[in-house]
Amino acid sequence: MKINIMALGAATSLLVTASGQAQVLFVSSSQNYIYDLSPGGTIGTFDNLITSPSQMAFNSSGNLFVASDGSIIEITPAGVTSTFATGISDVGGMAFNNAGDLFVSDFGTGIITEITPAGTKGMYSSGLDDPRGLAFSSQRILYVGTATNIATIGANGAAYNFAEVSGGVSSLAFNDNFDLYAGSGKNLLEFTPNGTESTFASLPLNTGDQIEEIAFNGVGNLFVADGTGGGVLEYAPNGTESSYGSIFGQANGLAFAAPEPRVWGLLAAGVVVLLPRTYQRKNGGHAGRSKD
Repeated sequence: MKINIMALGAATSLLVTASGQAQVLFVSSSQNYIYDLSPGGTIGTFDNLITSPSQMAFNSSGNLFVASDGSIIEITPAGVTSTFATGISDVGGMAFNNAGDLFVSDFGTGIITEITPAGTKGMYSSGLDDPRGLAFSSQRILYVGTATNIATIGANGAAYNFAEVSGGVSSLAFNDNFDLYAGSGKNLLEFTPNGTESTFASLPLNTGDQIEEIAFNGVGNLFVADGTGGGVLEYAPNGTESSYGSIFGQANGLAFAAPEPRVWGLLAAGVVVLLPRTYQRKNGGHAGRSKD
């Protein structure tokens, strides 16, 4: 974990905070594993008890939600697992709004379902062509990637075209500048707020040809799950590419745990230590080796 240390007046008064680099990346795989990758380079097994984990998302409380064989499984930071929702068989994407409602796209039925924190389900939009990636903009507008375009969903559930994408869209994510990124085949597309499209990057020739999921970390680097070639790639804001891990078989889903600091201790010398949220690995989970 990287930390920043700032003097606050006297030398005996220090504030230690976790930086954005302290985020842990969670990766689901076709091998029925959910891995956790620490910024220091360690690959560990977070869970190997959930069947066919695919799309994932964290809520504001730090609970991890995982799509698994028609159900949505919820895992707390303490490792407590429960079934949050059922009856969504072909999950293509998941995203939370500011109210804590979970939105889930079903590419088999063409429906986006809204699920309240209490678990109540309701149809939010229907009639979509192979809906997959979901992402909320800073204006709280829901964007969805389909087989032919990126659409916004209005309050009435109607879909409005934002941009045509001939290769279809598997995943969506916004950066801190409110630009929208989309995985389309092996290409990473970038869209400005007014819809101007450009190609940000493409998967290397020695990998697969399908971007399964994308996610930004706290410092603006974009992470890509290669759904057919396996592994995770990292892209800096300038497009520089590097490998972040390659032990996953088919990488299905990505999700970053928000580095929410917690007060760990207030010492007599005036030292306050803030640590990021930690996650308890499930039965069968274990720490792994370095990714390097």
